[in-house]
Amino acid sequence: MKDVLFSRKTIGFIYLVGFLFYINVAFGQEINGVGALKLGDTVPNLPLTIRVGDSVLHKHLADFRGSVVILDFWSTHCSTCIYGIPLLWKLQREFGKKIEIIMVTSDTQEKINELWANLCGHFNFYDSLIFSSRHLFMITQDTALNRLFEHRAIPVHAWIDRDGIFRDISYVNTTTEGNIDSFLKGNITRLASVSVKQHDFNPFSIFKMGNYSSCDDGEDYSCFMGHLEYGMGEGGSSDVDSYGNRGIALYEINKSILELYKIAYKNNLKVEMDDVSRVVVSIKDPHRIYNYLSWDDPRLFEWLDSNTFCYSIKSKKEETDSVYDFMREDLDRHFHLKSYFDEKTISCMVLKRIGPLTMIKASGEKTNRSWSVKRDGKIFVLRNQSWDFFSGQIQEVVNAKDAFLPFFDEVKFEGNVDMDLPWNDRVEDVPIDKLRKALNIMGLDLVRESRTLKVLCIVDDGLSAKGLRR
Repeated sequence: MKDVLFSRKTIGFIYLVGFLFYINVAFGQEINGVGALKLGDTVPNLPLTIRVGDSVLHKHLADFRGSVVILDFWSTHCSTCIYGIPLLWKLQREFGKKIEIIMVTSDTQEKINELWANLCGHFNFYDSLIFSSRHLFMITQDTALNRLFEHRAIPVHAWIDRDGIFRDISYVNTTTEGNIDSFLKGNITRLASVSVKQHDFNPFSIFKMGNYSSCDDGEDYSCFMGHLEYGMGEGGSSDVDSYGNRGIALYEINKSILELYKIAYKNNLKVEMDDVSRVVVSIKDPHRIYNYLSWDDPRLFEWLDSNTFCYSIKSKKEETDSVYDFMREDLDRHFHLKSYFDEKTISCMVLKRIGPLTMIKASGEKTNRSWSVKRDGKIFVLRNQSWDFFSGQIQEVVNAKDAFLPFFDEVKFEGNVDMDLPWNDRVEDVPIDKLRKALNIMGLDLVRESRTLKVLCIVDDGLSAKGLRR
């Protein structure tokens, strides 16, 4: 590809920082003659219908005078919003009546209940998520507050002081113990405020399919960009002939280095790459390429800021593989790594049959996932669940202990199952010995064995293939 707009031979990458991507949310609308609030305005004394668990409270904003109010704008389709709920409850408990955190969403309660049902059993902090959501104040089907506190992305927090004055609106990474304590003392300068003004140049335009007007369509380019602000989320798309009969384009938003490599190699792989257990990593700091933090870890936002990236490429060439070839070269060069696809014999965790499976077959009870506490610990109770879901829980335990350890299900039972699994509030703390004992009773076992398989190898630039992580 020749040297053009963003020169691949000389520069190869362009960094765009300091810009935000916004989602338009009800701007310029008035509520009983009151338009969007500005910092320093007194918040109108709106009537509020607040849910707390199964209870419904009817209050006014003025009822919270004397406490700092933090409005958490969220949605059921926003994963960052959902994963942050336990942290909000932790802060609420810590500061007590000094603050009131109120979750605000335009979604219905039915949609929220559906979300909780769908998440059951899929995340190791599910109990904490449900408990937190039932104890925090929540406003559903909101229109008024979203209009008063204008923002273009979620999750965001609006800060109202003890006197009912709108003081700031910021992304959730600044809602910390230290910042709340500082705010309570009258110091609000530490918050990373959200700008609600449109920028003349929107850097996201070059990362969106079908919109290459900001670049010369006659030229080839590729570019990197740091993490886009909270509310942007993540995503990506690739499409042949995506902007007419003039070539191929691809973009990815807020992806970890490992995720970008998996995308770059996906057309060449003959194995599933939905997880990281088909990757062999031997670099000085493997945690910089893969998110090892749980979604309820307070360090997560800092990690995302520093270790996720946006990438876009456009090529006039008609071969799809050529775009991924260039992407692999870009990743290796930019992150000072070396990547290649190879076949290796490596250690794996294997779910195997060791006896008849008559006891695991579902008895026909109503489909259910629940937890119970017995004398020897917590139990994850599965009734009439699919084999794929059950096997997925075993894989979750394996990969929580070692994300890069491949898991193989060599049973492939047909039909639904009943099973009681030893569990823990943190899935990485599930005891393997107790899990194996429960599996053995049901004619199964989880053992470490070697398998030969194709893997993606990522090493530091200049490091030989010897001494790989396996």
